[in-house]
Amino acid sequence: MRVYLLLLTGLLAAATVDAAEWTIDSEITQDLFYNDNVRLTKDAEGSFVYQLTPVLNGRYQTDHANLLASASYGTQQYTNIPILDRSNQNYDLKAGYHTERTTYNLSTNYNVAPARNTALNDTGNFATIADKKTRLLASDISYRLNQKDSLKFFANYFDPTYTSKQFADINTLTLTPTWERKWSERHTGSVGLFYSRFEGERTTLQSKSDSYGVNFSSRWLLTEHWEFSGGVGFRLTDTTNTDFLLLDNATTQIQNKGFLADTGIKYQRENLSATLAFNRSLIPSGFGLLNEQTRLDLNLNYQLSERLTASFTAGYQTSQSISTQISPTRENITLQPSINWQMTQSLMLRGSYRYFRQDISSRDYVADANTFMLTFAYNWQGLSFAR
Repeated sequence: MRVYLLLLTGLLAAATVDAAEWTIDSEITQDLFYNDNVRLTKDAEGSFVYQLTPVLNGRYQTDHANLLASASYGTQQYTNIPILDRSNQNYDLKAGYHTERTTYNLSTNYNVAPARNTALNDTGNFATIADKKTRLLASDISYRLNQKDSLKFFANYFDPTYTSKQFADINTLTLTPTWERKWSERHTGSVGLFYSRFEGERTTLQSKSDSYGVNFSSRWLLTEHWEFSGGVGFRLTDTTNTDFLLLDNATTQIQNKGFLADTGIKYQRENLSATLAFNRSLIPSGFGLLNEQTRLDLNLNYQLSERLTASFTAGYQTSQSISTQISPTRENITLQPSINWQMTQSLMLRGSYRYFRQDISSRDYVADANTFMLTFAYNWQGLSFAR
């Protein structure tokens, strides 16, 4: 963290010689919804939920640098299950600096929220009352070699902790050097290497995983209305598990091979947009294990009028640990139609319905939930001044 602060200070110092613009704005979002199976268990329990999310943003912009600070402190209240009532916090700080050939970006995030809010991409445990505190540090550097070629380097550190011993303390470090080439106005491609280090530890188990691999990606503007982006990678993951319940803390070694993917095709017209995306990635789990997650998503948006937009999203996801020899498979299905009414430039009203289904192979039941939601958002345009 100290290194990031020093770098951030250096970026700001370099930027003070330029003319600067300062901006402050905010947004308040209120959600009122009813979920008929809040904990996603066999014995469903429903509740009305009220969620308030105020966000305050501050921006600093010069010809060569930018800084964004964002803070949010909100609440979510359950009428029938008050034990789930929580305050949510989120703080972001992002900075960037660029020269003719080089671009630097730094970002940090601190988030406090119920662990169940991110259970879909984490543990799948929607019944927990634990809180999850997350720290994220990320940086990237890009250097343009010539008009067509660039070298890029990405670094990411992720460090969530939980308030329950049911979950593990985990951290993940990812490093990715990449070469990118602009082949034409319509085609850009890249090739990169990556290394990821995962560590998770809870009361009974310690797991450490090292992943190595190579990624290939390409983006094509096929026509005026069609765009394709495709990325595929191959990885090798070595895992060492230490079981504290066994004699002499016995360790096991596991090697796992697989592929990663991030592909999508987009269709865009004046009133209609559609995206179909496929993704496979490694995701750290709060149980102290590394999961392989596969997702298929469909997004449709149709502008009915100048202020009215209809949307539909559908998603299918599978998750399974690669850190153990035998692990259950979790399947999730999400269907969500919605309609947005942009009442004014600052006011938005949205109504939506969501169907959510979860099937875990180690359980003898399938859980699903229906959620009916009304969202009201106010966006304050803020103040702006320059020097």
